Amino acid sequence: MILREQKRSFELLIIGDGPERAALEEFARDSQLGPQVRFAGRLSGEQLETALAQSSVVVVPSLGGEVFGLVVAENMARAMPIVASDLGAFTEVLGDTGLVFRTGDAADLAAAISRLLDDRRSAPLSASARGSERSILQQEPYDRSSHPRLS
Repeated sequence: MILREQKRSFELLIIGDGPERAALEEFARDSQLGPQVRFAGRLSGEQLETALAQSSVVVVPSLGGEVFGLVVAENMARAMPIVASDLGAFTEVLGDTGLVFRTGDAADLAAAISRLLDDRRSAPLSASARGSERSILQQEPYDRSSHPRLS
């Protein structure tokens, strides 16, 4: 709602079928955000790539529970501009290749999204994301056999 109150033009695509989907759909309806918000649900790999190729920014607004930040790393590999909550895992993976906002702070999230949408420098952020992601994912592979529950 903050971006709309600022008279920002935007479309929001929410991907996934988490436990909050029904509440988010109701909020979008009640807030009259229907024209700007679309719920895609769970997407196949090809559908996901198509949706992301048409996107300007990837937002990862997790509130907690992230161990590594795989969604951040995957989208860095796609060279997408990323806005993520300031969880430790996200900030470590993202480094200086994207923007972070205070977890749970809608105004800070809206400011970060606005900055990326307005800032022509988001392209260099994306380019640096690709290089950083390679350095993260080309580290030594995890030895699953050393962990009895994973082998």
